[in-house]
Amino acid sequence: MSIKTPRITPDEIKTIKDAQAGSMKAFNRIYFKYKKFVECLLTQYIQDRDEACELSNTVFLKVYDNLSKFTRYESFGGWLRILAKNVAIDYLRTIPNVTNVSTDDNEKLQRGIVSGDDGNNVINKMTYDYLISLFDKLPRSYRESCKLYYVDNLKVADIAKKLRIPENTVKSNLFRARNLFKKLKL
Repeated sequence: MSIKTPRITPDEIKTIKDAQAGSMKAFNRIYFKYKKFVECLLTQYIQDRDEACELSNTVFLKVYDNLSKFTRYESFGGWLRILAKNVAIDYLRTIPNVTNVSTDDNEKLQRGIVSGDDGNNVINKMTYDYLISLFDKLPRSYRESCKLYYVDNLKVADIAKKLRIPENTVKSNLFRARNLFKKLKL
């Protein structure tokens, strides 16, 4: 399941600017508006709801510490997504021999059996390091699109601009890479 990044409104941009100016009331509005979003993102990575709730505080501490440097207001949700992903990865690195999938799910992944029709399930259930190692096995065009989409969290339009290819080609590359993962039973 993919979590949709919230769209930012002009009122929210004003709230962010007020928080940057030092308003704790504005920062609290940001916190309560985006807390569930961040918790859901973290839960996807670490698959422990209670731990995700705890780690969301770490994400918002990073937001608080770095908000003064933030200038791309329209991409605030994407910035939160990246911060949450990095916090989750850092957390997973502190736990020895841990993957973010259960043993049963891991065995299913090895055999290529994934529940649901959504090809993103294959990607969402893999650990970060394993995912990176799989990208290295992809053809170059797929690899570039996948790394920008799944690792850098860029949108399809941004990837198309960066790689100077049509958006439909990016979508096709992502679709074919997911199918290749399934076919290879990765």
